[in-house]
Amino acid sequence: MVLDIDGDTLAAQFLTSTGLIHDSFRIVKGTACATAPASGCGVAPQGKLTISDNADPAKDKWLWKWKGGTLDAVALGDPTDQTDLAVCVYDAGGALLGGSLSPGAAEWTAKTSGVSYLDPALARHGLFKMKMKYAAGLILAKGKGANAAVPALPVALPLRAQLVNLDTAACWESVFVTAKTNTTTKVVAKTP
Repeated sequence: MVLDIDGDTLAAQFLTSTGLIHDSFRIVKGTACATAPASGCGVAPQGKLTISDNADPAKDKWLWKWKGGTLDAVALGDPTDQTDLAVCVYDAGGALLGGSLSPGAAEWTAKTSGVSYLDPALARHGLFKMKMKYAAGLILAKGKGANAAVPALPVALPLRAQLVNLDTAACWESVFVTAKTNTTTKVVAKTP
């Protein structure tokens, strides 16, 4: 078998003893959120999700906060190196916003307390900032601008915000069965 990895594409060829290609396949890792949320995710006692849809898409924004749960450094992996992570928000109809983030990108910073991401250019799904703190059990994700692709509101409950390690399927989530606000311009949901 011959493997070739080029960016987000893995190509495999199975060769016969004479060197002929017997079979082959390609896997292309996308940047969009999976169509359905991951299952078996770690939860936290506190969560907050806000989504704002403005008349000007450049002013759209969203925020997800997950606090007080167990966030293991080994399970999270190292996005400053090769771990693929995705942050995604779903409603009852499927994926709303978010996507995967490039591992090893200059926007990632690792510290002993956790990992952070900062992209003032909003290049990847409009994601501006992420913080993951191990001891504090904290995940914070903020997106804004036209690249955030905030959908038309209101949303169809329940809402589910997730951080997923795409390499191991380890994940963390907040599930919001009700919303404090769910209008055409703003969604606010909290747990507990």
